[in-house]
Amino acid sequence: MTNAAGSFRAPGDAAALESEARRFGLTVDDTRELVAIHEAAHAVVAVVQGLKLDTLNLHVRGRALGGFHVTYFIRDTAAVAVSLAAGERASELWLELGGQWTERRAAICRKNAAADYDQIAELDWLPGERLTTETINELADELVHRHLHQIVTVAHALIERGSLTGADVEELI
Repeated sequence: MTNAAGSFRAPGDAAALESEARRFGLTVDDTRELVAIHEAAHAVVAVVQGLKLDTLNLHVRGRALGGFHVTYFIRDTAAVAVSLAAGERASELWLELGGQWTERRAAICRKNAAADYDQIAELDWLPGERLTTETINELADELVHRHLHQIVTVAHALIERGSLTGADVEELI
């Protein structure tokens, strides 16, 4: 078994959320929801693909505003890659649906998800099973669109509680 973790990167001081809000040109509440959507997308997409979600967090710790952790087998590498990509894909969709999408905000979403894509690049794949980034993003987009209601539900619970277990997420979706 292997572990994967993703996070939404931001400055690591007590004012991290306010700093991120200024970068995005959004309110603190909208930025908190954007981070929660990003993390919830990781979690929901992981769970609907049959991965074991251990934890989901919304916090300021180190350089992260949130994070998730899954345990998986190498045969599940594609599912892990898709769940890692889902955070950024859902963030951009949330901005678009809320009428707040701009190229600048989308670029910040992509930059904040760079660690997720770095982790995708470092995954161990079975021979002949590696997916292209384009295919991973297409699969993530499909699952994010299909499960958007559940992602929003999990994001709102994450905002309320700050942390969810895999069992919490499964119950919510």
